[in-house]
Amino acid sequence: MGLVIQEARVIVWVDFEDDGENDHKIICVPADDSNTAPSTRRRTGEQWKRQITHHFDHYKDLKKKVVPKCAAF
Repeated sequence: MGLVIQEARVIVWVDFEDDGENDHKIICVPADDSNTAPSTRRRTGEQWKRQITHHFDHYKDLKKKVVPKCAAF
């Protein structure tokens, strides 16, 4: 296995509730990537928010685990 460390910039912090506890996800993009993702929370459109929410609402489905629910962006 390898390790890749890359400079990144945070574009949004997402709050979750996972098994009754608060959990947080930090969404980042490569620091030099200005084309493929929004650079600030204000520029994260509703479609993008729906996609991120859907991902985190369902990413544990394959493991048949209790899925955390997205509380807020």
